[in-house]
Amino acid sequence: MLINKLYNAPAFRLFILFSAGILIGKEMVFNPFVIIILAITAIIFLLTSRELHSYSADIIISVIIILTGIAKSNYDFCKTDNTSLINLKYNHSDVFLEGVVSDLPENGSDKLQFRLESERMITAEDTLEISGDALVTVRQTKETSDTSAGVVPEAGDRVILFGDLADAPEGANPGEFDYRNYLLMNDIQKTFRVHFKDDIKITGKDNSGFLKMHVVLPARKYAIENINKYVGGNEGAFLNGLVTGYRSDIPREMKEDFVKAGVMHILAVSGLNVAYVILMLSFVLSMLRTGLTFKIILYIAALLFYTFFTGASASIIRAVIMGSLMLLVFVVQRKPNFYNIIGLSAMIILAIDSRQLFNPGFILTYASVLSIIYFMEIICEIFPSLGKQKKGMRQIIDKVLMLVLSGIAAQAGVLPITVYYFSKISLSGILTNLAAIPLSNISLGLGFFQITAGAASPYLCELIAGTNRMLLKFQLWLIHGAADFRYSHIEYYGISFIAIFTYYLVLIILTSADRKRIFTAVTASVIIIGAAALTAGFKEENLKVTVLSLGNSDCTHIETPDGSNILIDAGTETPFIHTNTRRVIPYLKYKGMREIDLLIITNDIRKNYYALKYLNDNFRVRRIAFIMGTETIPAVQNIFSAAGTEFIQSNRTDRINGFGIKEIKLLKAESEAFMVKVTYGSSVFLFAGNAGISEESEIINSYGKLLRSDVLVLARHGSGKSTSDEFLKAVSPDACVISAGGNYRTNIPSRQTLLKLKESGIKIYRTDSDNALIFESDGETITLER
Repeated sequence: MLINKLYNAPAFRLFILFSAGILIGKEMVFNPFVIIILAITAIIFLLTSRELHSYSADIIISVIIILTGIAKSNYDFCKTDNTSLINLKYNHSDVFLEGVVSDLPENGSDKLQFRLESERMITAEDTLEISGDALVTVRQTKETSDTSAGVVPEAGDRVILFGDLADAPEGANPGEFDYRNYLLMNDIQKTFRVHFKDDIKITGKDNSGFLKMHVVLPARKYAIENINKYVGGNEGAFLNGLVTGYRSDIPREMKEDFVKAGVMHILAVSGLNVAYVILMLSFVLSMLRTGLTFKIILYIAALLFYTFFTGASASIIRAVIMGSLMLLVFVVQRKPNFYNIIGLSAMIILAIDSRQLFNPGFILTYASVLSIIYFMEIICEIFPSLGKQKKGMRQIIDKVLMLVLSGIAAQAGVLPITVYYFSKISLSGILTNLAAIPLSNISLGLGFFQITAGAASPYLCELIAGTNRMLLKFQLWLIHGAADFRYSHIEYYGISFIAIFTYYLVLIILTSADRKRIFTAVTASVIIIGAAALTAGFKEENLKVTVLSLGNSDCTHIETPDGSNILIDAGTETPFIHTNTRRVIPYLKYKGMREIDLLIITNDIRKNYYALKYLNDNFRVRRIAFIMGTETIPAVQNIFSAAGTEFIQSNRTDRINGFGIKEIKLLKAESEAFMVKVTYGSSVFLFAGNAGISEESEIINSYGKLLRSDVLVLARHGSGKSTSDEFLKAVSPDACVISAGGNYRTNIPSRQTLLKLKESGIKIYRTDSDNALIFESDGETITLER
């Protein structure tokens, strides 16, 4: 039983309770004095009570651990230095930033990136002493600000940079990757964009610690350069990811292939790397007469070095700590408890930085290891012959079977987490892993051998690298083929926490039940799944309006009470702007949409051709309404001809009924421009589309009091070419939404428009500062969710 296993693993129970405290502490900030008083009270009560029942003692100890987790979480998430970069609330353009390059720069074909430990910022008005790390990006262009070719800094260099300091982009829309949070989780507080390569000036060398500057970084640099020199290309990028943890050269398309094929975990430097380090050191130490204790000390020292050598990712830290604990178990000659080792390794990581509990790498690596251990124990209990020594072909069959079963176990443990982070379910993963895991293990071993041989014999190094290159090429071909297979994966977006919790609960119930209770377990599982499905099926009969944050592009998603999906505009798709494919379509998939019941395009269709094409490629569009000019009818019909889409000509239609709401009204000007008025009960939303001041005047004359609305989405991103005083007076909104990129250099949104809204007492919402805006109406009142 799982309960019995956890009961005999106190370190794992400690990890669970400490994690619960971290989760609470992330959501709620407590006064530290209150936590200290509660913890001290609990400890005193525990020590002074003479007749305390064991269960009561367990409860008190659990409370103390949870309080410790809360305190650690509050500290890690809320701590800030007065000089920290994170305290700079505004972006700063054209400033000087001084600091030390803390790691090897990533010098790609299109950009140079490195991490900077900042020390000082110099503006036109002041010089500020600052601290914290910034991610510096230099675009690789042929242009420079003068005749200088520029410089590429190295780790440990003190540099002065000229450019723009800003926050990283956050997840502006629901379901979008939060790059800002990702950087903050890795202690990078700001981004800094250098204008030109020659805006970098090196003022000093060797400004990091001795071990880092003269041992760790040179070793890593040598290994990366050795692999790039003797292997190179995509194969070299793959091998660098396996051996050194350096994955910056891996193309995005290759990473997509790994995700689709279900083998992304191969790129995580982890357990097998640790095993190779121990084996290599064992080979050297076998030539010397040394005691076991001394050997283990050397093993642990080598593993710590390798941790920093590979960049100290969550997977390698977990593997190194677990490997070190296993070695210590051998010293004290105790039988290892894997749950204890897993729990203690996780506790060490979280005690250093509790934020790692929310790191996808931490979650995936521990979920996969726990799953393999848990399921393989059950499999070995059901098939005890698998664990016995055999000879010949039976031994090979057993090894292959164990490899397949461990792959299935790993996939079962991380399936919902993988779907949550990557929105894909790999169908070919088990078969692909069957070949990819052993082959990548061989390549990993050859990679270690190549790097070691390179220091002594370039000829031997080249011979090993040539063999490995062919093997790596075959692996990439295999993985690409598996990813390209039509049914290699299923896309699934927007998995809920209830679904994840239900999955793991049912999995544990079914796998923990013995044969006598299997019927009860299946019945309980069906009831739990049914209850979760019913909970997910309950929807409030409200209207939900989401104005997406797309910069200077427009798209609004309306979810109606009857479950219909209406889209007003669809973003922009040009060779330079990709808000449709990179933001709108991923958002709609995240919402689980398969069909768009009504698509309304308020501006010139010629600017929306490719946006419509990609929208039609991913979703079925049932009805579409837009300005039907003679030039645009054939183009649009060609896009939607095979989909059976119903065309609604705006110049022939005043209103569109249905969808469980009162009405959708098209307010038209003589120039064929139109606005969209959505009414649900007494709540009214008005989308001004692309109307300019002249079109606004025409619509005022035609519709007058019908323009009155609660929420107005401004035309033309709030520029000065729309939203006249007369129009604003006719609409008389309580709130206005401006969908814009916030570029003050182009005066969008217009300062005059903003001032006009402010003087009118209208609440202003902006997608450039507030991100996506979600309004919900029950037919009487409108509330803002975000």
